[in-house]
Amino acid sequence: GIVRVLDPKRSNHVAIAARSLPPADTLVRAIKSLDSSLISKDQLVKLRTLLPLDEEVSAIQAAEESIREAGDGGKLDAPERLLLALAAVASAASRCKVWYFTWTFREKLAAEKPKLELVSRALAQLRRSRGIPALLGLVLSLGNYLNGGNRQRGQADGFNFVTLSKLDGFKDNAGKMSLLRYIATFVVQATNKLGEGRAYAHPDLKHIARLPSEVPLIKEAKTVDLAEIESALQKIANELESTHTAANQVLRTADPSDPFHEKIPPFFSRAKFLLEDSRSKFEETHNAFVDIRTYFSAPDDMSPTLFFQVFCDLVIPLDRYMKKAQKVIDDTNRKSTKGPVKGEVTPRTRKAAQVKRVGDMNRVLSDLKAGNMDAASIKQAQAALGGFRGKPGVNPLAKSGGEGGGKAQLDALALRAKQRLAEKQRMADEAKRVDTAAMNKYQAELGGVIARRKESGPTDELAERLAKRRETEKNAIGSNLRQSKPPLSMSTEYGNGRSRNNSNAR
Repeated sequence: GIVRVLDPKRSNHVAIAARSLPPADTLVRAIKSLDSSLISKDQLVKLRTLLPLDEEVSAIQAAEESIREAGDGGKLDAPERLLLALAAVASAASRCKVWYFTWTFREKLAAEKPKLELVSRALAQLRRSRGIPALLGLVLSLGNYLNGGNRQRGQADGFNFVTLSKLDGFKDNAGKMSLLRYIATFVVQATNKLGEGRAYAHPDLKHIARLPSEVPLIKEAKTVDLAEIESALQKIANELESTHTAANQVLRTADPSDPFHEKIPPFFSRAKFLLEDSRSKFEETHNAFVDIRTYFSAPDDMSPTLFFQVFCDLVIPLDRYMKKAQKVIDDTNRKSTKGPVKGEVTPRTRKAAQVKRVGDMNRVLSDLKAGNMDAASIKQAQAALGGFRGKPGVNPLAKSGGEGGGKAQLDALALRAKQRLAEKQRMADEAKRVDTAAMNKYQAELGGVIARRKESGPTDELAERLAKRRETEKNAIGSNLRQSKPPLSMSTEYGNGRSRNNSNAR
């Protein structure tokens, strides 16, 4: 039968973990060769939880011996067989510990490196900034001006560093404008040469205007705690030391041909160098912070997080207020040079729109009175004019502004326009009918002449000339008919070589 030695909870844990791991022989080969192609880092983490304890190995070995002595065909359960296979690897726990550390060491150092670089760059920006000293000087001047009546406080040479984070809380008597907002508005107006008509040429104001762009990293830097970085580096150093000790124990008992000898000692040499480099960078960053903290006369116990927070409380609201002040100036310039903002309704634009509507209505009325519209256009004109009834300033028909707003005049104009349109259509139809009748009559008369000429058959010279003349007249008349209206009545008579119309004889 199946022999179980482990307690049910432990056995169940081993069975579940084994489902996501390679077979036992592959695991043994991976531990011995430290081959990362056989198992992944996550699988190595699970494998470390499966490594058997000494008492578990003893119990499993005893059970295996009992089965062998009994000879009844019994066998160990799968979790017990897996733990027994792992126990066959010498120093399996130490080997897995060292292997896992080689996998995670660089990741842990890499996690701290960007934080140090961020703080270092932010400190360098504060040190190089020309806007911060200019702003501090302006704050000191304003403070001395506001405290001018106080002999003790009105001639100060400096102020508390923490005061910088409170400038946005200092309000005027009305409680509407803070000191920081006043500074931002003053700087923007001065640099735009709109400060009550005065043009300030002092370069410090331009430096203050560029201050937010000089220190863009302070907001991110305030989230970094140098104390946490120092603690993380110390933890990595402790892990390196303990893992190195475990590696030395394995090296003392391992065969010289063991891959452990080839891979692990070079790793620790490189790891110590990388750790020392990270610690050196930390010391440089910390010393740079201490120097700049002293430079700004900040308290000695102020952490980097609070230090950067003071500048965030100063620069971020300053940037916001300067953008608002600049927008006011831009809107003023745009209105004075290019007219109102697009979509803005002003008395001028309202008047222009009204004049355009009046012009449009007058044009519609003119076309309506002249009858230059078809039926659909007349209907549209009625709708357009009717929409402005009761508005004497827009609808020319609503002169009195009374109720109805020119509805009777509008309807009368539309009726007359329709009558003119109908009369024009009738006249066009009549002209077409008369033209058709005249053409038919002319063609009939011309056909009779040709028939009589053929019957008489004149042969003399005069008859030939008359025939040519008749042909020429025929062509000319036909051309005139195509280009203009034909004569309303015409009679032609030919005989004895002569031609006459109703008035003259040729």
